[in-house]
Amino acid sequence: DGGKFATAGPDRAVRVWDTRTGQQSGRTLMPPTRVSSATFTPDGNWLSIATQDGRSTTHSLTPQPAAWVKEWAGVKIIEFSAQGQLLTYAPGQKTMEWRDPGTSKATSAGWTVADRGPVIGSALSADGGTVAAAFRTGKMQSLICLWNTATGAPLEPSITWTNVGALAFSPDGRTLAGLGGEDGSGSIQLWDVATRQPQSFL
Repeated sequence: DGGKFATAGPDRAVRVWDTRTGQQSGRTLMPPTRVSSATFTPDGNWLSIATQDGRSTTHSLTPQPAAWVKEWAGVKIIEFSAQGQLLTYAPGQKTMEWRDPGTSKATSAGWTVADRGPVIGSALSADGGTVAAAFRTGKMQSLICLWNTATGAPLEPSITWTNVGALAFSPDGRTLAGLGGEDGSGSIQLWDVATRQPQSFL
């Protein structure tokens, strides 16, 4: 609903803010390593955090239940769908699949992803129909691949990005943004999702 947003920086601290008051909401979370991505559940009560060491954890943003739910060993959480399902990536099996956040069990057949390197950034479109993942191919080089989440079919062509960092879709799903830099302090590149062509550089 746009009522909260989360920030993370080189100090590893993750803070949630109230967009109406500008004040921090709740306690500061301290993951073991730097954060690569974070996503809220549709109701805003939970925050899933993926760190650069490949681990993912889910935290409650309300007093109860306990602040720590589970660690998703060997699984990178990409994002929640509007229906509350989690899209995950398992680097060991090179698979993406939808999972139930309560049981961690798959809710549909997943699909295999080509071994292109470690995933350093990912994003799910607002309608849940498209997922993008950035694979590190060099020191400051990455390849961004997109898939249809209903079929697992890749959406060609892929995008060669001369940077590494986080990804995000625009609300209408037509534009993909890449925030370059290891700590998110670099430039922003925009691409047209339909053509995968660059739009602008900020």
